[in-house]
Order: sequence, then structure tokens, then C-alpha cells
Amino acid sequence: MKIYNSILSQIQLGFYQAGDRVPSEIELAEAFNVSRITTKRALDMLAQQQVIVRKRGKGSYVAWQNQLAEDQPVDVTEEKDASPRPIRKIGMVVPGVANTYGLEILRLVEKSVRQRGDVVLIASTDGSLAEEAAVIQRTLDAGVDGLLMTPVNGQHYNEPIIRLSLEQFPIVFIDRHLPGLPIPGVYTDNFAAAKETVAYLFERGLRRIVFVTPPTRGTASLEQRLAGYLAACAEFGIANAEQMVIEGDHYHNAEQLLEKLNEVEGDAYISSEHGVELVVAEWLANQEELDKPRICFDYPKSSYVDGEPSVTHIQQDEATMAKTAVELLYQLIEGEKMEAFQFLSPYTLIEGKSTKNLAFDGGNTS
Repeated sequence: MKIYNSILSQIQLGFYQAGDRVPSEIELAEAFNVSRITTKRALDMLAQQQVIVRKRGKGSYVAWQNQLAEDQPVDVTEEKDASPRPIRKIGMVVPGVANTYGLEILRLVEKSVRQRGDVVLIASTDGSLAEEAAVIQRTLDAGVDGLLMTPVNGQHYNEPIIRLSLEQFPIVFIDRHLPGLPIPGVYTDNFAAAKETVAYLFERGLRRIVFVTPPTRGTASLEQRLAGYLAACAEFGIANAEQMVIEGDHYHNAEQLLEKLNEVEGDAYISSEHGVELVVAEWLANQEELDKPRICFDYPKSSYVDGEPSVTHIQQDEATMAKTAVELLYQLIEGEKMEAFQFLSPYTLIEGKSTKNLAFDGGNTS
């Protein structure tokens, strides 16, 4: 292997001394005009032979000074390397895990990686940008070969994510896509899903459809759900749709959200998150109007009663999302180049008791 032999020879000749940094994967790829996976394999082989020490995020350093004679032949090829592939470490960084969404993705990612003979290191950022940066560095220091992550919602990208992208480090987003960064993202088509919820209600004769959501700015999934709602309203000729949108922080100020609900009169309600749906249901119960149709996103299966959901909802396909993300990450680890960076995962509208009594009329206004 040309790169392996070149570095080893330079160490033997004393060009690199113990503790010196050797060229990085990217520098070697440019110097030898090969893919990064080829240079990674060469450095991994040197590390396996304890010639160098690899420090994730910092570089590779000479571990010892080779005492072989300069004229001793060095001939190491990929064909002669019969050593087993080292166990890979896959990092998984998430903002947190909710009962309504995320647990299944974690379980399936771990299973998929384990079936490949590798391990997953899972870390939570608690939804903090500062903690996200620290967690990313810790996973890199732990020597992960690739990273699966759901970035924290926000209006700005975290610096470590931008740096990893520039360094072409294998990374795949789950349930996110950050425009402008060449990082593959696997996520649900929230725009189409929101449009389908409006169509479902419209085709059952409802026109005053209220959309209730946490603040959407900086949260791509919520922004797409709101955009889908407004697009569907425009398509169906529903007037004043913007006035039927209620944004409020149900986590920290549920009372304010309840007050806003009092200001808008609706015939049906779409909640962009299950937590919002709980507030809407409480408010309708207090108004003695709990029979009004409701739809939400990410309703937990643990809330099903006798196998039936109480609320009609959009169910994301966590299995497909996890499987696709893992497959993409391993492709990147193996050095494959991505030509596309957006991978849409399917979803399903599951009917529940909250719309059970609605009759389909095809949207007939007569």
C-alpha cells in the first residue's frame, strides 16, 4: 500500500520523530490523489501496528521511532493484510428523547449498528447549543468513526458541525436537514404531512381549521408543518389562514397558549406536536367542546386505548428513518461520495376517535 509504505519509510528515515504529527487523511488524499477512505485505511493500519497514535479531532502522531535498517524492504499491501476489521464506534448525538418520538429510532440505530459488529456511543445535548458542541467533541475524542445526530433547533449552525462538514467527516442528520451544508439528512416530509391534515379536514366539510404550534422560528420541522398548513389553506381557498395560527410555548407558558386559544374560534384543531395537543384537549374540555375534531403530530402508541388512538395523528416512520441514516453513514465511512443530501422518510395519517364521526364529503361547499 503506497501511502502506508511512504509514511512508514519516512518514520524509519527519521523524517518524522516520536511525537511528530503525520499528515491528516485530507492532506494525504490531496497529496496522493486518492479518496479519503484510502488514506484512512493506511493510517488505521499504522495505528494497528502501533507506529502512530490517532487522536480524533487532533490528528495522528508518531508513537515510536522505528529501528529497522533503512534498506530493510517494507511491503505491506491490502491483499496481505488479513487482520480483521477493527470494531467501529458510531456516535449518536440527540437533543433528548421523548415518549412520543425518538425512542424507537435509538433502539433501531443501536440494533442496526450492532448487527454490523460495531458499537454505538449515545449522548444527549439536552437541547443546548453549548452542550451540543461539547458533546460532539467528547464523541470525537472517544474515537468515533462516524456520527449520527439530530442537531439542536436554532437559527444558527453549531461551529463544530460546520468544521466536521468542511473536514468531510462522516456525519448524517436524523430528523433534520440544514440547508447549505453538504451533510445528508433523513427526515419526514413535514410540509406534505401538514397539507394532508388540512385536506383530511377540508374533505369532511371543515373550514375554520386552527393550527396550534410552539414557536416555529429556527425549528425546521415546525416551520415546514406551518408552511404546509398555509399552502393547503391557500390551495383550498380557506381565507384568513394566518389568523388561524396560534404560536405559544406550551412547555414554559401553557397559560399564555390557553389565552390565545380563547381569541380564535375554530371548528377543528391541528397541533404540530403532541405536547400542544394535550393543551388544546384540556382547553376544549374546559369549554365542553372536546368533541371538536383534532389532529396532531407524533401521538404516542402508549396512549392508545384498546389498540385505538384517541387522536387522529401523523405517524413518522422511525424504522425507515433509522435504517436509512445508518446505511448512509456507513457509505460515508467507506468513502462513498454523496450526490444528494435530502432523504425523505414516509409518514402515515392514522385515524383516531377525535375525527371518527366525521363524514367524507370531498370538500363539497354546496
